Amino acid sequence: VIDNFNRMKEEMGENVLLTDAQKEWVRAQEIMLHVKPQKRVVPPSGNTAHAVYTLVHTSEFESFIMVCIMLNTLIMSISFFGMTTEYAKFLESANTLFAFIFNVEMILKLIALRMAYFTDTWNRFDCAIVVG
Repeated sequence: VIDNFNRMKEEMGENVLLTDAQKEWVRAQEIMLHVKPQKRVVPPSGNTAHAVYTLVHTSEFESFIMVCIMLNTLIMSISFFGMTTEYAKFLESANTLFAFIFNVEMILKLIALRMAYFTDTWNRFDCAIVVG
């Protein structure tokens, strides 16, 4: 009997004595062990803060920031030794503009999300980059 059970266990896996429904339940429980629930951010009640909350959660806002990140990366990568003064001033002005945009993004998200801003790892990273 034991040898037969061990052979069945090798062929069918660890859950030999479970029905298909029970095996599905075990799989669901294993998945749930790895899922971390996220805290729901409650939109602010003030008119201005609620408008800012709505703004920062639009796909257009996220797309604008993503384009700014890509353009800023491009601007930072096109400097070279021996560039003209005008070119250097252009790059510096562009970097200043992007720094301003990223500061405004952080401030808007802080207004919209309050302390929940710091629960998102990307926001903490952005804050460290902007402030630093």
